[in-house]
Amino acid sequence: MKKRLWIILISALSSIAIIGVIIAVIINSNKDDNKLTEKQFSNVLISFDSLNDLTIKEECLNDSSLNRNILLDQNKIKVMNSNKENDSIYYEISNDKYYRYYYEDYKWKKKEIDNTKLEYKLDLNFRQFIDSYNLLTYNHKLNEYSITNYNDYLTIKITITDNKIRSYYYKTVYEEYNYSFSYYGNTNVELPLDFEMAYDKLGYDEYANLFNASSFSYTMIYSDEVNNVLVESYVITGACNENKMLELKAQNNSEYKFYYEINDSKLDKYYYDSDWILESSNQTDIKAFTQREIIDLDIIFNEFENFSFNELANSYSLNNIVYNHINYNSIDIILNDNILSYVSISYTVALNDVAHIYKKIYSFTDVNNTTVNK
Repeated sequence: MKKRLWIILISALSSIAIIGVIIAVIINSNKDDNKLTEKQFSNVLISFDSLNDLTIKEECLNDSSLNRNILLDQNKIKVMNSNKENDSIYYEISNDKYYRYYYEDYKWKKKEIDNTKLEYKLDLNFRQFIDSYNLLTYNHKLNEYSITNYNDYLTIKITITDNKIRSYYYKTVYEEYNYSFSYYGNTNVELPLDFEMAYDKLGYDEYANLFNASSFSYTMIYSDEVNNVLVESYVITGACNENKMLELKAQNNSEYKFYYEINDSKLDKYYYDSDWILESSNQTDIKAFTQREIIDLDIIFNEFENFSFNELANSYSLNNIVYNHINYNSIDIILNDNILSYVSISYTVALNDVAHIYKKIYSFTDVNNTTVNK
């Protein structure tokens, strides 16, 4: 009887041991169920570079003032450096152009920028860890892949669930950062609706080049005043295309038509009287009719450094300056998307001790899109 009990007890213990081994095997095998294969791990890291709809929380553990949240919503980006809405910066990518929204002087401003100035960009460079898969330690409880003393890193930790990177921590001798990633495919950014466009002042070469367009339409309004009394005025409307220019001059209820053409270093001038009549043909150094030739005012270029710039109006102004013995009261130049669109000139000249105030106002349209037919 005793022998039989021992046999039963030994059999029971053996069964329990076997079950325990089986359970342990099952538990141990389940530990790595969520671990990605090397190929899966590589794909997750590579795919992160093309993501454009998620929320990123960046924490600098060395300096909390550098903490920020970055919201990516397709071609709209919001960067928050604090909880104050007006401290946020927005970016927009539209038609291959890059824009930055920022709050300044109690208003939102929008400025086109070079893509090298996209301050929200993060160079996390996850691809550098692709070839280190076999060196990483996997923590099944945290779904975390980690490594220590790797290249310049003291510690690296990457958490991945559902084939998405959820967090990233790294530490070097000089810095320590932690990132968390959320709202994949569900991040929303609303750009400021009430804003003003702002522009950068151009360098001299860019500025001078504005006046070199040789295809444009224009209107020039001329007036001569003495003591606020109009002495003379007229309006010229014209169209230029390379070596051809057509003008209509309206003065004293009359209209006069002129046509100019550059041929073999000669400037041919025609006037219209029932038909086009050649008035003169003279040697010329002009290679093409440009806005610079129409305005014909050296002060606009030679005094560029003295012009004040208005970033919201995208305009350049010069006031009360004597140039070549002429007193210029004001010169205003306005650009439209960095195309010359408006020039206003006012200057005073004394004739027989009488001060004449001359004004010329130019407006340019259809720049680079004007044709001329005689």
